[in-house]
Amino acid sequence: MRRTRVSIRFGKLNHCTMDDANPTGAKCLENAVIPDGHQGPLIDRCAPSRCANSVIAPSHLPIWTAEHATLTNLLATPKLPPGRRALLTEQLREVDLILRRADR
Repeated sequence: MRRTRVSIRFGKLNHCTMDDANPTGAKCLENAVIPDGHQGPLIDRCAPSRCANSVIAPSHLPIWTAEHATLTNLLATPKLPPGRRALLTEQLREVDLILRRADR
């Protein structure tokens, strides 16, 4: 990997393969204010469902599967306010995309 100059940033929910020299396509940097001197991804803006640099490893699947189950259970709450339901539905859609990407 050193010869190919690929860097991987290992995370709890995904791994990031963003190339610091060519960050094209990094969703975390889109429309972001990047601090002076910063290199690499903006971890707090990571979007594993939409970023081609994001890698979902088998070790991440239990976390994402648990998140899917939690969101599904919360959406089953009968008196959930409409705004909260919309937010949870969007989060569930993102998790579904991540799980589908991991199945490939």
